[in-house]
Amino acid sequence: MRKKNGYIIHSLQHKKKQQGILFVVITLCFLVMAGYYFYQHRHDLTISTAKLYFYDSEKDELVPVNRKVSLSGQTEKIVKILLEELSKPPKEGNLQSFIPVHGSISNVSLKEGICSLVLEEDMISKSISSVSQEAAAVYSIVNTLTELDSIQKVQLSVQGKKDPTFKQYISLSEPLIRLASQLPKGQYVRMYYYHLPTNMFLLTKVEIPASSEINDTVASIVNQLMIRYRDVEDITSFFPEEVSINSILIEDGSLFLDLTPEFQRFRYGANAELALVNSITLSLTELPEIQNVRIQVDGTNVSTLGGHTSSLEPYQRWHGFEIENASILYYVLKKDQNHYLLPVFRSSKQDTSFTPEDILQNLLKGPSSDERDMGIVSDIPSGTKLISVTPGEENSLMIDLDMEMSEFLNAQQEENFLEQLILTLSENTGFRSFHIYFRGETLESLPFGTEINNPLFRELS
Repeated sequence: MRKKNGYIIHSLQHKKKQQGILFVVITLCFLVMAGYYFYQHRHDLTISTAKLYFYDSEKDELVPVNRKVSLSGQTEKIVKILLEELSKPPKEGNLQSFIPVHGSISNVSLKEGICSLVLEEDMISKSISSVSQEAAAVYSIVNTLTELDSIQKVQLSVQGKKDPTFKQYISLSEPLIRLASQLPKGQYVRMYYYHLPTNMFLLTKVEIPASSEINDTVASIVNQLMIRYRDVEDITSFFPEEVSINSILIEDGSLFLDLTPEFQRFRYGANAELALVNSITLSLTELPEIQNVRIQVDGTNVSTLGGHTSSLEPYQRWHGFEIENASILYYVLKKDQNHYLLPVFRSSKQDTSFTPEDILQNLLKGPSSDERDMGIVSDIPSGTKLISVTPGEENSLMIDLDMEMSEFLNAQQEENFLEQLILTLSENTGFRSFHIYFRGETLESLPFGTEINNPLFRELS
């Protein structure tokens, strides 16, 4: 090369060398961009048919339906579209969806075969009212998405929800795999909550996921104490928020319930603390395997939960209440179209225990005037008289009543009537099974179809 007029004049060979370098740079940039594009779209899919899962209410199961679609793009995009398709059940047949049409998804991500979905609360259908229906909502999503080759598990969470359940039954604490068996079923247990207007406990039947493992049943009951009625103004368990179960151990009828430290973030007074203790103990001792409850925090026995109630001894039923020479009668409270059983105390004027006949006679008298003013009623037909109470074989009790069947107004009243008898007698006596007669005769059912399968038991099957 040579210099002319202050400029450097490059040879043709040097220009070609520069052009070669520029070509290499452009090629490398193209390859990097292409690599980045293919990396970003490594999970891209193209599908023409999707297998969607809908709920068959007659068979109580999920049914796969093949639907023609034309989808291509990233897995995250296809996931959102498939959930939109899940909100549209087939027009023919009785299949239904528990995925709301206008439900929202906050985030979708895919990593190592696990699809993580963060759902908004509007993705929880208000029509879900049972364990099976909630399971149908969850596993319609899981089963549909795991039909995609790139997804083996689905991790669901609900934006802003404090407890790790979808609505109130199905746990989302771990990634879920495809459900190949039947949908989880429900079972009913009796649980106690506190009614603030009357300062009394309410007993209600609550559905929980069915399990043959007693520890699972205990965990479900505790979970329902935490979350049910949380947003109801006058019914509560006073259970602190964000508590988790560390462990559950049952030995010789004693339940050791170990909870996380959040349980001691109790900010209420002595009455509320006593209500919390009894909500837990009364609910859990409805299980025949449990006679008393000891609460621990992080594996340690604590002297008190919130500074008012001693925890040094296991909690028995009706902890802190004077139950000697008293009977507990169950009446009914009707609130917002719901029916609750409500236990009230009756003290004996003498230092003697009530006999089964005394207890039933007191129950038939009905609530006191003050109790009626609070809305407490009896669903035992008026005018009902006790003919006899006789112990039978195998710890059973035979009860003969004189009553007018025409006094029953509906099936709910019939069920409440039987509950009042069974709960009152089993709470105050050692009897656990009952034969009910009407003027000496047995009946298969009451006028509105409520079955009387003698003997009747306190324990729910």
